Amino acid sequence: MRRPVPARLIAVAIASGSLMMVPLAAPGSAAAVAGASCSKLVSPAPVTVKGVPMSNSTVSSCLPVAATGGSGKSATNLKTLISKTTWAGGKGTTVVKVAYKAAPSQGKCPVGTSHINSTGKVTGGSGAALKVIKVGQAVNASVCVNKKTSAASLEPGTKYVF
Repeated sequence: MRRPVPARLIAVAIASGSLMMVPLAAPGSAAAVAGASCSKLVSPAPVTVKGVPMSNSTVSSCLPVAATGGSGKSATNLKTLISKTTWAGGKGTTVVKVAYKAAPSQGKCPVGTSHINSTGKVTGGSGAALKVIKVGQAVNASVCVNKKTSAASLEPGTKYVF
């Protein structure tokens, strides 16, 4: 027997409403997000070191400061796609296996840049950083790369999430 459409809509609305309340019932500590994030990235054009293309970047405005020192310097081997970030204040390191893929749209990247999605997984690290940015954790950033110079920065309004 087929139910009238309004009865199905009411049932779906009630079910949806009850599911929306689930996150509100979670304890405050469950809402905390593991990892770290940086709201600034400065990455000059890649260089070649002993025949290996390298990208050297600086991340800043990073949280939590206790794990990142507030900033870090990254060196990415563009052949192996292994990136190592050394955090300020002796907070340790984070090692990531990265991948780069053209984004499906220009997003908020300015004219003259390419929009690239950088993703990866943490493969290692040390110090206070490793207690917050754990092995196996996903990493992502939405990056704008200058078409002429290959310098890169974060897409406006986004963060580099470790």
